[in-house]
Amino acid sequence: MSPGGELTRFSQGLAGIPTDMVAGPDGNLWFTAQRSIGRVTPSGEITLFKAGIGLEPQSIVAGPDGRVWFSGGSNGIERITPPQAPVNTFIVNPGKVSTGGVAEVPVEVPGPGEVKLRKAVVLLSHKRTMQLPGSGALHVSPATCGAAPLRLKLRGKALARQRKEGSIRVRVTATFTATGGSPNTSTETTFLRGQRRGR
Repeated sequence: MSPGGELTRFSQGLAGIPTDMVAGPDGNLWFTAQRSIGRVTPSGEITLFKAGIGLEPQSIVAGPDGRVWFSGGSNGIERITPPQAPVNTFIVNPGKVSTGGVAEVPVEVPGPGEVKLRKAVVLLSHKRTMQLPGSGALHVSPATCGAAPLRLKLRGKALARQRKEGSIRVRVTATFTATGGSPNTSTETTFLRGQRRGR
């Protein structure tokens, strides 16, 4: 809020309610939110840090070492070093499958950039896999950052197993390139869940 009472709201990519805020050593504001630590610049650009944060962080403070310290729930106290470049880490979350076999896998990115699906396979029994077709690239803007849905298409044995068991394990390899930053490729295993059908 300005001295004249003008209110500006910054909410890009926020999925939860911020709980604590502090002026950081890097000239930005830092805050705690749902399973994440956030940074907002004076111009309002928000970056969310979720990788490695498993519990709900609470209080946060700028440390004398140029880092930001925060409570890590029952895990203790944690700290983060303000990055000098765009953050390129991301998280792959469980997805949902429609009755027609179209699946959306949410990929949580820290800010604007591009998400590319490299490979997606269903993990079958006896270490067998089945490759799934999917979308190529998603462009995430500052207004839509957060969870970017990668679309996959289940078919054949993969779709039959999902309909029978209710969920299947998939291994997704994707690359996120932050705007102005370098690409980061990661492979993660997650679940696809849908409506369970009877035999």
